[in-house]
Amino acid sequence: MNKKYIDYIIYGVLGIVFIFSLILIFSSDKTSTSNNTNTKVNEELVLDTPTLTVKVGEEMELTAHVNNNDNAAITYLSLNTDIATIDENHVVKGINTGRTYIMVRYHDNNGTDQIKHCSVDVLTNENYEIERISMVDGDIVIKVGHSYKLEYQGTPESYNYKNEYLVTDNTIISIDKDGNLKGLKEGTATITIIDSLNKVTTTVKVNVIKQEVATKGNKIHFIKQSTDGMAPGDAILLESNGHFAMIDTGLGNSKDTTYVYNYLKSVGVTKLDFILLTHIHEDHAAGTINLLNKFPVGRLYTKTYISKGSGDEDYPRYTKIIKQAKAKNVPITYIEKSFTDGKGFDFQSMNIRLYNTKQLKFDDENGNSVLQLIKVNGYRILLTGDLSSYQENKTYITNLSTKSDFKNLDVLKMPHHGFTSCAFKVNYDVAKNLNPKHIIVTGFSDGCDVVFNSKTPRYYTKNSSKKAIVFTFDNGIKVSK
Repeated sequence: MNKKYIDYIIYGVLGIVFIFSLILIFSSDKTSTSNNTNTKVNEELVLDTPTLTVKVGEEMELTAHVNNNDNAAITYLSLNTDIATIDENHVVKGINTGRTYIMVRYHDNNGTDQIKHCSVDVLTNENYEIERISMVDGDIVIKVGHSYKLEYQGTPESYNYKNEYLVTDNTIISIDKDGNLKGLKEGTATITIIDSLNKVTTTVKVNVIKQEVATKGNKIHFIKQSTDGMAPGDAILLESNGHFAMIDTGLGNSKDTTYVYNYLKSVGVTKLDFILLTHIHEDHAAGTINLLNKFPVGRLYTKTYISKGSGDEDYPRYTKIIKQAKAKNVPITYIEKSFTDGKGFDFQSMNIRLYNTKQLKFDDENGNSVLQLIKVNGYRILLTGDLSSYQENKTYITNLSTKSDFKNLDVLKMPHHGFTSCAFKVNYDVAKNLNPKHIIVTGFSDGCDVVFNSKTPRYYTKNSSKKAIVFTFDNGIKVSK
């Protein structure tokens, strides 16, 4: 073959190899670039152990991980080292009896801090055996379709109960692992509570009765704080079928406690079925001890308060309330231990569902306010405590407002007395979803309600000429202001 043609062939092959090499390099760079642009993956912080129970002096490992990142730098912090500590190996050690929380934090690849909390209960290090279990309320009566939380006590009180439940007829009532039961049809059934460790048992009879179509005498009284109505505070009286209960108790000075007491007596209160504290601030909880001293009280509902250290003015108030309730033999239900979001209880004809039930660490206790969704005679009322404009609260209330039970409310109590620091601040989507027919402000408005329809009736305890603004929920909603 002519040498000239051979050279052409060689050059042609080399050219093809060169072009092919360029294609490979370009494809590699493109793949690398594509990989680099997609390196961010969804990362989620997960607690492997969301709750821990240890004894004083005992150690237990707290584990967490991040999905899609095996080398994530996770940090751990005890919110009360007087109760429990955690070391660099994320080992929790019980120091003193009580409850605290471990804050677990991860800074993800989107620049966001993901935070989870593990509750830690520290028990005495003595080896107890349970002696008995006894019901708090005796036999139970509930209506078809209504729910009830079993409340019982054991001896000794420091024992960590892990109970099982047996029902004689599960077509009449149902019960879950946490002791929440529901009436399914009319009839009587018996629940046996079994301590799974020591096999000690007790029984309780549950009578399920017919659901009434409508009832009379259902009111919510929003009581003024002080005679001039200027002091912002919540003292809310529930009334149903001749029974009474309080949501928050108002300020604690002698003028306000006397004012609330006199009002309760004027409407016929001789006993309170329960007191529920949304949070422990002075303008919501300081009147509690006076009411415990003045009236028989069936039960106290409160969150466990997490001390914020030296200078914390709320912690002494909390400890005094708990001490006085125990002195008066008032059973105490700690909300974060007994209820998850959407769970609750019946109060006569009212069904009360609790929300924001977890206890988290905020600089301001307003963020821990418990919400109550009250249903009565087909009406829905949302009481909001002082739910504040913390981002966690704003995200929470935004998500909550999309649920059907919260859309187009009949009555909304503005959080934090209508101050601009409330959770609805500049949140028109939430306002559109909740869309209440009536708005009540306990005190005076500072602008947080401007996101709601200007035509919605508003009621301010400050402006009322009466001692309380009273909503009645029988045959329509009537407002006495």
